[in-house]
Amino acid sequence: MTSSKPPRTRTGAADDPGLQALLALPPGERRDAVAKDVRRRAPQFSAIHAHDLADALDVPEHWRPGSEWSFTRYASIVSVEEHARYNSPASELVYLIEEAVTAERFQQLLKHSEPLDESEDPSFAFLTKAERSRLEDVIAEKQMEANESNGMNCIASCSVESDSGAVLDFEGDVEETGPASICARPTTSAPSDSSQSDLSLKTRSRDLSVSIDGCRRAFEPHLSR
Repeated sequence: MTSSKPPRTRTGAADDPGLQALLALPPGERRDAVAKDVRRRAPQFSAIHAHDLADALDVPEHWRPGSEWSFTRYASIVSVEEHARYNSPASELVYLIEEAVTAERFQQLLKHSEPLDESEDPSFAFLTKAERSRLEDVIAEKQMEANESNGMNCIASCSVESDSGAVLDFEGDVEETGPASICARPTTSAPSDSSQSDLSLKTRSRDLSVSIDGCRRAFEPHLSR
């Protein structure tokens, strides 16, 4: 599928020695060359502008990722205190976990939260560890919904395979109002390493709340081996 390309804003691509060296290779050899290159200590192609590199490797729709890319919405998980500083009234945040606690405990939370609206630096020290974790998750889920409505905080991922079976993963930030800004260097997945996922994401502890095909999880980028 051919991508619709907006006007280029970068100049000097013709003078990029890494790009010219890559383009000098037959198209069928370029992906393998890049797959080998990214494992070197001093890679030759790492300085190539991301979209120029994607063009050379025939990565589909890299200017405006479409059906051949996967998309992940995310929202940062922040502390309740940090969220309350910029979102008022702070006292109403406890309503987000009303169904997660007993009626008696919820009344206690309401009483504890009453003074928060008068504070410039509200503290939710009265929450238990489980209550805090649940509340921060709900806040992130609400932010996720807002990001989706506004077309913000979206990561697009696409993998292309070389003739030898090496997988090159491209990833970029996408906003619905403009073209993609993809990463400058692909990561690689060796075809013989069955222990590694061919995804460019892996799970870890609660740093980001992510919606992947309707399922929320935490993730961080990783280099596929």
